[in-house]
Amino acid sequence: MTSESRQTFLDRLKHSNEVKLTVTGRRTKKRFSTPVWFVLDGGKVVLVPMKGSDNEWFKDMVKEPRIDVAVDDISIPFKATLV
Repeated sequence: MTSESRQTFLDRLKHSNEVKLTVTGRRTKKRFSTPVWFVLDGGKVVLVPMKGSDNEWFKDMVKEPRIDVAVDDISIPFKATLV
């Protein structure tokens, strides 16, 4: 990822309150996407699980932290870190 594409991604996040999160199912191993609220903390994207750790996507992300986060037409792979 170039610094320009990262900046474009961050700029688009500033004008949104929701991203499309793609995770791998912990049981099925299939990839699926779901809308997720987030906040920006500097250059970090902090995902906000509305049901806390009871969200299926959260449980899947804990099991397999390689995720994709998309806003508009830009999708970026990340390795999630629990905070």
